[in-house]
Amino acid sequence: MLIEFLNTSMTDLIVQKFGGTSVANLDRIEKIAEIIKSSAEINNVVVVISAMAGETDRLFSLGQKYFNQDNIREMDALLSTGEVVSSSLLAMCLSSLGLKAKSFNASQLKLMTKKDSSNKFATILSIDTALIKNEIAHGVIPIITGFQGVDEKGDFTTLGRGGSDTTAVAVAAELKAKECQIYTDVKGVFSADPNKVNDARVLEYVTSEEMLELSGQGAKVLALRSVELGHKYKVPIKVLSSFEQSQGTKIIYNEPTDMEQSVVTSITSEPNQAKFTIYGGKSGNDFSSSVLNLMAQKNIFVDVIVMNYELNGAIDFSFTVQQGNSVEVESILKENKGQLFDDYISESDLSKISVVGVGMRSQTGVASRVFSCLEGSKTSLKLVSTSEIKITLVLESSLEKTTVESLHREFFK
Repeated sequence: MLIEFLNTSMTDLIVQKFGGTSVANLDRIEKIAEIIKSSAEINNVVVVISAMAGETDRLFSLGQKYFNQDNIREMDALLSTGEVVSSSLLAMCLSSLGLKAKSFNASQLKLMTKKDSSNKFATILSIDTALIKNEIAHGVIPIITGFQGVDEKGDFTTLGRGGSDTTAVAVAAELKAKECQIYTDVKGVFSADPNKVNDARVLEYVTSEEMLELSGQGAKVLALRSVELGHKYKVPIKVLSSFEQSQGTKIIYNEPTDMEQSVVTSITSEPNQAKFTIYGGKSGNDFSSSVLNLMAQKNIFVDVIVMNYELNGAIDFSFTVQQGNSVEVESILKENKGQLFDDYISESDLSKISVVGVGMRSQTGVASRVFSCLEGSKTSLKLVSTSEIKITLVLESSLEKTTVESLHREFFK
């Protein structure tokens, strides 16, 4: 009888995830408790919670003095305590409102993970949902700690920045929830960063393909890994605000069929980029692969990549990285100069701007419209990269805001 009830109840289940700003203090915890209470009147609810705003950074700073590669286990254990605090506080707050609620950590839920090759961040392998289902069947709202998991030894692991988003989507996928609601400090996914473009608008929906590009190109609304997981399991995701009522933004898995579909869905930008250009690589030694492997060994994420093949067989190879990785990249290139390539140059204080939209597949002239927005600043354009639904520009950071504004006027006027 219990199994039959559980199978029925899961169709009315939603997962709600609340980020650090949503639980930054007791007043905000009380506010989201009211959101959960309202939702629980018509749905079964499972909550995934982040640490209170700034808490993970505070814990990392505490442990940094003693941290080394031999005590990663202890750092993970330390960092995972932030979510334990917030989940317990929320459970107590909900209880004060007359609701049954219990907090659960990754160990209790058997949220199994495996560390990546760098031994830095973990990926989710499986979640045992039996305990969650049992609590729901008894009228309890489970409050799950995001960001954390456990390995085969039972030790705590962490999922990296945005890990609570990933936890929420994984739980929703495993429970086959009808919706995974990601509550943040913004009203949804915007046509551009509202801090940079005054008339940026909230989007009713974006495709998962577009969201993957936006998250990968600097949009902070959803963590990239959570979008990848949602895309894989077709999890219905909706981005909402904890602080003001809004229809939010749905992530959809089929391309829209609107007759007047927008060419561009959103424009995202990210400062603090550095560009490196390597000259005189020889195709025979597959130097580009060698350079990228050296970066990967140091866990340096290489973003925009452009290669130029010369008539004499030499290869010029440009790529961007986060500016914080510049010193390490410079060191790697100095060590290999003369062996893999002839020379290199670097540039810093750059920004990356990406124009994203599935409408690019069916409409021509998008690139020319993008470049028309660069009049007067083309000489400051450092790199251009394109894909089927994205055009990325790398240019001087001083031009980021005006360029984003110009692009937004062009495509959203």
